[in-house]
This record gives sequence, C-alpha cells and structure tokens, in this order.
Amino acid sequence: MGAKGGVLRILEKDGRFDFLFRLIVEETSFVRDVMASSGWNHTLFAPTDAAFEAVPEDQKQLLDAGSGKLIDILDRHITGRMLQAKRLRSGMLISIGGEPVRISRSDGEIRINNARLIQADIRASNGIIHVIDAVIQPLDE
Repeated sequence: MGAKGGVLRILEKDGRFDFLFRLIVEETSFVRDVMASSGWNHTLFAPTDAAFEAVPEDQKQLLDAGSGKLIDILDRHITGRMLQAKRLRSGMLISIGGEPVRISRSDGEIRINNARLIQADIRASNGIIHVIDAVIQPLDE
C-alpha cells in the first residue's frame, strides 16, 4: 500500500484508530510532535479501538495522561526504525522508550509480546504502521 500522508494523518482518517489518535494528539504532545515530524521514519504497532476496549478494567486508568504511564505504554508500540513485516524476525526489538518487546513468528502469524499483527505494512510518508489486535503489555506481565 502506498503512502497516503504521515502516520498521524493515516491514523486519523482510517477509522479504526480513533482512541489511539486521541491519545497521541490530545494527551501526549511529545509523541504527537515526534510523530508529526518529516524525519520520523519509525514503525508504529497500532492497536485498534477494539484493542483498547479490551484492556482490562483495572488497567484502563493507565491510559489516562495523569497516570504517568501513558507515554511508557505508547513508547512500547514504536520502534526506532522502519521495519516491514517481512523484516520482523523472531527475537527482541527495543522500543523507543528503551523497553524490549518480543517478536515471534509461527505458522504465518506475527506477535509482538501479547499482540497479534492483523494488518502489515501500511506505509506512511514518515514511517510504517502495523495494525495489532491488543495493547502491547510489558514482557513481565
């Protein structure tokens, strides 16, 4: 799929990422500013609205900007380089927040920690988006 604007524009227009877009734009100005820059060129593992709805009730407060954890959660979904799905090998990646995430490939399925990649390689003018079915949890959970 060809680039149809920057990462933020694609998230805004797609219709599956309203919650993620709102978190980035309204709650985390640093992440928004970094993602809006033309030199960004990172990979975003983008949870759908359904993925955010499935977050357990006792963890939903972590998605509030006032929790102090929101940036850590969002950072876990971004890697420091642009990676097409075919380049995602089983092993560890380091997120932009410095936290490791585990990539596993099995029977044609790609997982990032607990999340399953459900659509790969949405190209943006400043990065690449992989759609995932869950909010990525830390490895120790």
